[in-house]
Amino acid sequence: MSWGEQGGRGLMVDMGEMYGISRVMERVEGRYRGGKRKLLVGVDNVGVLRKLRKGRGFCGEAGQRVRRVGLRLLRKGWEVVLVWVAGHVGIEENEEADEWAKE
Repeated sequence: MSWGEQGGRGLMVDMGEMYGISRVMERVEGRYRGGKRKLLVGVDNVGVLRKLRKGRGFCGEAGQRVRRVGLRLLRKGWEVVLVWVAGHVGIEENEEADEWAKE
């Protein structure tokens, strides 16, 4: 998703991460030809997982996109699991950026 696709507005971090999740799911949906149908997606943002758990009415377009692609995968026999992974832990620059985002 680009700046222009957002009508000149920037992406929030959670929107970007949700968009990334949907892109991973779409790639698997379109390219994978193997027999095993289990997709495990690691997400390093607990807030994104919380928003997705709340339900369709509580997330924006990016979250709804994740749900649409996920539903298509489920209908095709996939098991889809989103899990939290500790990402960027201990990387000084990332910790600093996280603090700025909180402010």
